[in-house]
Amino acid sequence: MIAMSALYALAAFHGATREALAFVSAGLALSSLDGLAVDAAFFARLAWRRVTVYRHHARAQADRLGGDGGAMAILVPAWDEAAVIGPMLRALVAGLDYPDYRVFVGVYPNDPATQAEVAGVRDQCITIVTCTRPGPTTKADCLNHLWRAAVADETRGIM
Repeated sequence: MIAMSALYALAAFHGATREALAFVSAGLALSSLDGLAVDAAFFARLAWRRVTVYRHHARAQADRLGGDGGAMAILVPAWDEAAVIGPMLRALVAGLDYPDYRVFVGVYPNDPATQAEVAGVRDQCITIVTCTRPGPTTKADCLNHLWRAAVADETRGIM
């Protein structure tokens, strides 16, 4: 026969295990609420768009970009990116299956290593845009320079 003290120990262990599992279960439930909120927001937005937007407009799809899609500008701000910008641009140019595009790469006057890597790619679709202020600046500042260069090329009929 099992001694009474062993039964009390087993009962105490069972009670402690049950309490620990309840605590862990409550923690899991609480930590899942943020994911549930994101999912609820997604499905609410999807339902709203089905009721309002998609009744009047077709969904945007990638296969509609071809043909009369026009020129595409890709804006790449680059500060201190000498280690990765060259391979990234080569992979972009090699893998992009679109007939009419230009890649505008924003570099800074005080970052000659990145300038040299971008110039080393030597592709006619890549335009180097040097920002007026030395870097690093905000990404928005560099993107504004790139945007102005893309608009200027479009105005001149280059794009």
